[in-house]
Amino acid sequence: MDATVIMSSSSDLTIRLWCATNYILLRTIHCNTSIRHFSFINNLIIASTHCRKLLFIDRRKELPNHWIHTDQHITYLWSYKGRLWAGCQSGLIQEWDILYGVPIRTLNGHYGPINCLQGFRRRIISCSEDKTLKLWELGEYEPTTYSFERKE
Repeated sequence: MDATVIMSSSSDLTIRLWCATNYILLRTIHCNTSIRHFSFINNLIIASTHCRKLLFIDRRKELPNHWIHTDQHITYLWSYKGRLWAGCQSGLIQEWDILYGVPIRTLNGHYGPINCLQGFRRRIISCSEDKTLKLWELGEYEPTTYSFERKE
């Protein structure tokens, strides 16, 4: 998605695409379920729902293409180069292959719901309600984790 488009979702069960330069509504996508969080790669919008589904939506169409049921409540999404990372209410982070719609691996280290997830290259930063921030170095095998705790 280019930098000239802004996405929003609300309780009316839609995702809206807006022009960032003149704030005109470009498209309304009817999801028929409430959206928790969304991410995008090119023209593909990936949205997590309150009913444990991932919706895959072509932003040029008005309805979701397909969905996948997940075993986790997903609280935050981040995507990069054909991969999707889903922060879960259980504290897990799941890596998904977007092309095949299957989870590849699970990162375990938080003990509370994931509040934020952001990445760059092969690193992910996550924070959780367990008051920790983790930096994940994603290598070929097991990720290296650095933890930072909030001191009261």
